[in-house]
Amino acid sequence: MYIKRFIEDKFINTAKEYKVILLTGPRQVGKTTMLKNLMKNEGVSREYVTLDNMTELELAKDPNNFFSIHKLPILIDEIQYAPKLFRKIKEIVDSGCDNGDIWITGSQSYKLMEGVSESLAGRIAIIEMQSLSQAEIDERENISFDIDSILERNHISTYDVDECFKRIYKGSMPSVISGEKSDVDEYYENYISSYIDRDVLYISKSIDRFSFFSFIKALAARVGQELNINDLSNELNINVKLINNYLSILETLGVIFFEHPYSNNLLKRTIKKPKMYFWDLGLATHIIKWGNYEVVRDSVISGSYFENFVISEMKKSFINSRTNVNTYYYRDKDKKEVDFIYEKLATLHLIEIKKTTNISRSMIKSFDTVKVDTPYKKGSGAVICPIDRVSKIDNDNYIIPVGYI
Repeated sequence: MYIKRFIEDKFINTAKEYKVILLTGPRQVGKTTMLKNLMKNEGVSREYVTLDNMTELELAKDPNNFFSIHKLPILIDEIQYAPKLFRKIKEIVDSGCDNGDIWITGSQSYKLMEGVSESLAGRIAIIEMQSLSQAEIDERENISFDIDSILERNHISTYDVDECFKRIYKGSMPSVISGEKSDVDEYYENYISSYIDRDVLYISKSIDRFSFFSFIKALAARVGQELNINDLSNELNINVKLINNYLSILETLGVIFFEHPYSNNLLKRTIKKPKMYFWDLGLATHIIKWGNYEVVRDSVISGSYFENFVISEMKKSFINSRTNVNTYYYRDKDKKEVDFIYEKLATLHLIEIKKTTNISRSMIKSFDTVKVDTPYKKGSGAVICPIDRVSKIDNDNYIIPVGYI
């Protein structure tokens, strides 16, 4: 079963304006599946080559020979394995080819982005893809999350606490959601092993796979928390430099992301450490071996997992709709905090995320602590929780169902 992706139209339109388009993102999020589906409806005979194939990878060692055999238009999959192709692609582009002739995909890695920046700067459009959003899974409309526009929705949300944690535990990888892989536990076991062996060790052969696995497991127990490098180093007996290297690899490969604290000249007492989240919580719940969704739901860090779920969905909506926003969290030394802040058109919107449905005005008292510099201003705020309809706290702040994201 093919699940339509929200970035399809953006990819097609971009291909009309650029000769080379790179679709990048973590392994198994559906990059190749989406592009093969677009090829069916393209109306041209586009060749598909995957560099996961050892014969093709060997051929790619000689870029001239590779492109003498494989003609344009072409889709080259997992191009990070053959960095020599980038310079040849530059030659092809500079000598003249049609817009959209070269589609390439790659799991995010240092070598991939190095090749792009060194050889194809200014000649390539880069589109990011993540695992499925809940809106894609539900076949809803592609709308960027925005408090003001989301208030116009009037459907009933079916995302109660149980439903949210079922989705958290299952994750959002296309193979699982489509039913292609029926055993979720087995899928993530294989995903973790292949991810470390094929992507992480490809970046750095010196990494100890067991040390790295322990590191990811430790992160899975810290979702939504301020990142304390020294604590991680002491717990895992890994030096700080290696911890930072591991974090950089995971962020580059699109496994985790950071929210950095909001600060300005009016805020002198803000915390400086970033908070860490997983893009796909199925990976986090399975690497920590929770067992089932009820265990996650009832755990002492269930609130952090719920927060991660909501924030990753909001950020996916921004990515999928190509909405230009900056995102942050807020916490000061008096422990006043705001879970999520997004900045759009010089306006800051403050959001609290709560697993409970019993919402009170006291939950947004920290909103008053966040001061903004001119020309910035505060817009409407919200508490996001598993209720079924939009409600109001006051004239400026709303209660929004998580199922509306």
